[in-house]
Amino acid sequence: MAFTRDTYYAALFTHLQADVPGVVTWSRRHLKFSSLPASAQPAVFVVAANQNAYMEPRCPTIWRLGVDVVGWVRATGQEDTLDTVLNAIIDSVEHALMSPTGTPGTLTTLGGLLQSMDFAGPIDINQREGGEEASFVIPLDMVVIGDAPGSG
Repeated sequence: MAFTRDTYYAALFTHLQADVPGVVTWSRRHLKFSSLPASAQPAVFVVAANQNAYMEPRCPTIWRLGVDVVGWVRATGQEDTLDTVLNAIIDSVEHALMSPTGTPGTLTTLGGLLQSMDFAGPIDINQREGGEEASFVIPLDMVVIGDAPGSG
């Protein structure tokens, strides 16, 4: 079977959508905050970030498919602090990414579809000064062993 990048991005999106509660808007497109009313938040987007192939003669290609899990949140009530809302969604996303085997420090392989998944860096958090809104980006690398592009 030919290597198709979207298979892996779509599988991650479906996995997170099924396992992260409390998200109102899901998309594979990074929507502008200004286009999302409070009623459409929290919102989470799963978007391709980068793609690298490692090729060696007579060996299958190893792909590192970068993906950003981006979230927009808003604290709408006096009882909610922005940190409380933001951290709850981040915790839910991270919990959904953990390996179902319970092995500490390992992330899901999406049912064996991936060789592995890794955090690709720190979680970036942006809170707007004096506002009720914040965003986060969780960078991930999905490692896939597959054919070179165009083969198959």
